[in-house]
Amino acid sequence: MSGLALAQTGGSLAALLVAGWAFLRSTILQHYDAAHRRGATVQLLFAAVFALSANLLQLLLCEILGLMDPDVRKANWQFDMLSMLALLLLILPGYHCYVVLHAKLPPLKAVAGAAVLLCAYLFAFWKMGGVVPGIPAGRTMGMLEAVSRVGVLGIILVGVLSGYGSVSLPFSYITLFIRPVEKAEIVAMESQLRHTLEAIAQKKRSMAAIQQEIEVQEASGRTPQRSFFGRVLAAMGGGPQDPRQVLLSLEAEVAALDRLRQALHADVVDLKREHQRAQRARTLMGHLENLMGYILSLYCIYRMLASSKALIFGEDFSSDPVSKTLGFVLRLFSGGHLRIDVHQVSQYLTLAFIGFISISSLRGFLKHMERFFSALSAGNATTMVLVTTELLGFYTISTMLLLRRNLPVKYRPVISAVIGGDMDYDALHRWFNATFLIAACASTVLFYGLMRQKRQEADDRLPDGAAPAAAAQAAEQQQQEQQVAAQVEQLTYSLQDLLKKPEAELTLDEKFALCRSVGEECVQEEELRLLLEKKPNPVAYDGFEPSGRMHIAQGVLKALNVNKLTKCGVTFKFWVADWFAQMNNKMGGDLKKIQVVGRYLVEIWKAVGMNMERVEFLSASEEINKRADEYWQLVLDIARKNNLKRILRCTQIMGRSENDELSASQVFYPCMQAADIFFLKADICQLGMDQRKVNMLAREFCDDCKPKRLKPVILSHPMMPGLLEGQEKMSKSDPNSAIFMEDTEQEVKTKIKKAFCPPQQVTGNPCLSYVQHIVLPWCEKFEVERKEDNGGNKTYLTYAELCADYESGALHPGDLKPALAKHINTILQPVRDHFENNAEAKALLKQVKSFKVTK
Repeated sequence: MSGLALAQTGGSLAALLVAGWAFLRSTILQHYDAAHRRGATVQLLFAAVFALSANLLQLLLCEILGLMDPDVRKANWQFDMLSMLALLLLILPGYHCYVVLHAKLPPLKAVAGAAVLLCAYLFAFWKMGGVVPGIPAGRTMGMLEAVSRVGVLGIILVGVLSGYGSVSLPFSYITLFIRPVEKAEIVAMESQLRHTLEAIAQKKRSMAAIQQEIEVQEASGRTPQRSFFGRVLAAMGGGPQDPRQVLLSLEAEVAALDRLRQALHADVVDLKREHQRAQRARTLMGHLENLMGYILSLYCIYRMLASSKALIFGEDFSSDPVSKTLGFVLRLFSGGHLRIDVHQVSQYLTLAFIGFISISSLRGFLKHMERFFSALSAGNATTMVLVTTELLGFYTISTMLLLRRNLPVKYRPVISAVIGGDMDYDALHRWFNATFLIAACASTVLFYGLMRQKRQEADDRLPDGAAPAAAAQAAEQQQQEQQVAAQVEQLTYSLQDLLKKPEAELTLDEKFALCRSVGEECVQEEELRLLLEKKPNPVAYDGFEPSGRMHIAQGVLKALNVNKLTKCGVTFKFWVADWFAQMNNKMGGDLKKIQVVGRYLVEIWKAVGMNMERVEFLSASEEINKRADEYWQLVLDIARKNNLKRILRCTQIMGRSENDELSASQVFYPCMQAADIFFLKADICQLGMDQRKVNMLAREFCDDCKPKRLKPVILSHPMMPGLLEGQEKMSKSDPNSAIFMEDTEQEVKTKIKKAFCPPQQVTGNPCLSYVQHIVLPWCEKFEVERKEDNGGNKTYLTYAELCADYESGALHPGDLKPALAKHINTILQPVRDHFENNAEAKALLKQVKSFKVTK
């Protein structure tokens, strides 16, 4: 072999090696974190098998085209086959055994164990000869014996994938098999998922509270036990008295709920995918895919019949199918007058055919494996890559043996020479036809069963007894709600113009838009519009426990909401719930400390820019004492009209759960908060989504009153997530969970830098939530500064535009985070200045920071 030929061959293999490594990194390993992607050895092994596989197909094409020197081709064939067999029979299984054993054994023992397992594997591999049809029973392990064994195993894999693919493709394309998913189904499933998430969050909060109580009791030398109220409930059948048993029970419940959450999430994704498929089916591309699906289904039937015929009557290997088909077509359309060298033309058609089959087969195999990785993305990357590498090698050699059937007769000896002799190709094709038939039939039954199951599940998701017309009406109502939500989202960042507009010039629609933009949910929108139309100065209220330092959601987001409402003529009453904080054991239940914190919170709202013209701060302890007879009559009336179970469901408003050990005051807490709404004569409850249950309790109370009371409108703002992964809500007890209103510039930068912000992931990304709910509404724009190499500076005016760039990867977390920190520092600077320059405020902050925050 000349030096030039050797360099060309080496360069080609090196290029394919790099291509295999890039493919692995960009597809399969993208489902794993950086720690899993550091396995250089497994990546090299995959790239080597990928390169050898691609090179074998490349050599076959060169053989047909007559490219490359024959001696060079022969050397390439031998090198590729020997290298592939060495990898499949020695290196890969040996290393795989070592990886599995090394996880539990020291390195030397793992090596010894891997050697024993490899010997057992080779012995079993050799014993297949003469037992499995198509494998010769040679006394030695030569090239022919090794390839025949690898070929049979690989052909079984090819047959299974081909049978599955021949059914799955038409099933995916034909409109008949696309189930029309109603909006009501998606809504119902999302509702179940949302309730499950809420239940998990509640139970985790309960677990945290119980764990904290156990630690406190153990630190004081006491045996952990439930509170007096909890022990009374336990005696009445309300669960075990030992809090550790309660904790174990909650852990089991959370684990079960988490499994349910995973299943529900998969169902939601599946439903949305089916809905998108149904919409796509109505497009031109959908009609073309439908036609292609019918063609593929006919081909599938043909292949199943051909495989059945081949199994019964055998196959004809005397000529290649391309030459036979081409000769038949020419005779048919020319009446036998057209004379050309059919074998010469068929050579080039075979080239195209072989290339198509080879590329599509390899692509289909890797695509199936990529789906497999997506389903097991939480698994071990090293093991997964090794399995895929081994399967890819078996798949390639078996494909070469099957492609021999499609080659012109004169090229078939090439493969026989490479593998060291002729094999029982009849047996190999019988293996393929048998596995193809079994896989195709099984896939048909599987897909039919899945279709029936999905339709049955769809019926179960819809309301009981719901007629098609009712389902359509529900879907239409949901679509209208989504349109309203989209309009509100669209208005969010043009509302600055409305805030600058004189109040007297605001129309009813503009007032409604401003007020509605405050809430993630509004119960009910018609009532809100009617309220704004009939009452010039409605009353909105929010109550807050003075429980520690104020985080940015309570400070900036609340200031934004208050300014929007007061702009529409709404009077906003802040209920400084000092007694409630004492009942909930905030600040250790010290009322004086709680009242100091209350004054500190008011100072922050003044400093950040809340419009105070129509804002009142009312102390719960003072106001209740002024009209005690009226207040307590309301509380008792609400308590009398509700059972204990209904009240306990509302304990979420305190950051508690009905499974927590609650004091008697905490059980009474929801009755008092519901009474606050009527005591303050509030028309609008403007609190967070976490307070929804008690607000609904108040609306239900209105139905039980005689005469009936006017129901308050519930305008619930969204809850800002914590900065760390998995934190659905900010926590004052965790300093890294939230940004506080008087944090220094450096503290803000550090917290944002550590914040959870996965690339190209919008859902569950707290940094994007900060931009959406705080920065864009406050600053009217979001400016990102970055180097020209990274796309240069960019200004975002809408959240949708920001999401699109982030999801596509055009905006990286490394650019998003510094920009977010800069904007937040700009928003918080007036607050810092106030607490630095105002002596009274500075003293308040010092006191609050000295207090210990209690849950």
